[in-house]
Amino acid sequence: MKLKLSTMAISLFAGLSMISMVNADEVTGLITKKQFDEIFPLSNGEHLKAEYTKAYKQFKDSLPEYAAAAQKCQKYEDMKDWSGQAKCLQENAPNYGKSRATLDELAGKLQNCPAIMVVDNSGKKVDFSGEKPDPSTIKSIKTLYTYENFAKTTPYFPGFLSMSGGRHNAKRELAALLANVQQETTGLCFASETPFDILEKLNSPADFSKITNQQLAAWMNDDDKKALAGQGVTDLYSLNDVSRRKVIDYVLSVKKPKGKYCKWDANPQGEKDCLASPNYYYGRGAIQLSYPYNYIAFGNTDFVKKQGYDLLMHPSLVADPSANQENRSSLLWGSAIWFWMTPQAPKPSAHAVMTNQWQPTEADIKNGRQPGFGTVINIINGGLECGSSRGADKDVKAQNRIDAYKRILRIIGSSEDDNSKYPLDCKNSNNFNHQ
Repeated sequence: MKLKLSTMAISLFAGLSMISMVNADEVTGLITKKQFDEIFPLSNGEHLKAEYTKAYKQFKDSLPEYAAAAQKCQKYEDMKDWSGQAKCLQENAPNYGKSRATLDELAGKLQNCPAIMVVDNSGKKVDFSGEKPDPSTIKSIKTLYTYENFAKTTPYFPGFLSMSGGRHNAKRELAALLANVQQETTGLCFASETPFDILEKLNSPADFSKITNQQLAAWMNDDDKKALAGQGVTDLYSLNDVSRRKVIDYVLSVKKPKGKYCKWDANPQGEKDCLASPNYYYGRGAIQLSYPYNYIAFGNTDFVKKQGYDLLMHPSLVADPSANQENRSSLLWGSAIWFWMTPQAPKPSAHAVMTNQWQPTEADIKNGRQPGFGTVINIINGGLECGSSRGADKDVKAQNRIDAYKRILRIIGSSEDDNSKYPLDCKNSNNFNHQ
């Protein structure tokens, strides 16, 4: 998802003081830590460590069962009947299969989620890719997104989760924001846009020595695959030296520069300066702040300035652990709430839509844009998920947001959307470029 902000919105918000505090109890009164952790299991490092310890123990306890089953199923191995052996092991060692799958799934998240940091007793990053480490060797599991830093960030944004419209409306707004955060971060797994967070650090073919063909393949979208096919590279998972070099050259010359997100129609000189700078303005934060003008506008709020951050020169700070500690306000959350509260002409703010302050214009009605959650999806990613401009994945991403919204409403104890007479999706509403 790529956030774009109008020049008018930038000028309106550049001087706005975001430091005026609202009731700090509003968040904790709407959602408890237990509910937050249920919505986002990856947000609680202590819980993750306890879950890993439990999964590891269950796996170890199942090994005798597996050893006995392996002996019983030896005849299939002798006959090289691998399907028969697999079926035999599944039938005779069910606890082993289940516990191993659980451990592998959790270890995969701890290994592959950049927003989770796991260190061993010596302070080194833990590697879960091979043999799974004993829990006693893990010193700590920390997460960039936590209930605590979310709760400490929200008071800096006046009006967000205000009780003035009633407790139910505040919960609807909270659920709507968190549902979109769920989609944008894959459940708080990512703090910045992949693969650009990796590509930014790769400057020459030699830097790709530890990048696998599977990683390269995962980075390629349909346009990339089409371009590479034109160079004779069709199987990204089985690359020889020549085809791998073609892919690497393509990544460095075409894919990586896209991560700069310098396009700036209203400021051609600013776009040139962006392209000439070493900085990358790809998506970062809980709703992926993108493009230099958004970093400038968010950086001009008192919330950022009073912390001494220069986001134009140092955009990576938005996702940096130093600016997203557990028990203080967070740029990851702050950038998302700032975007949520900011109108982007001709778009209203998501906040205005979810608090019933927005009234659709004639152009909105003509293009199917109506009050409620569907228009929030349109604001955030309408170009890919709404109306006639829906992408190849059609309604999948939008439906993910809707399912998360309903689930979060249930968890925090709120009833169905007040605007349920309007569709929660946006498949029949055009994005805001249609006026």
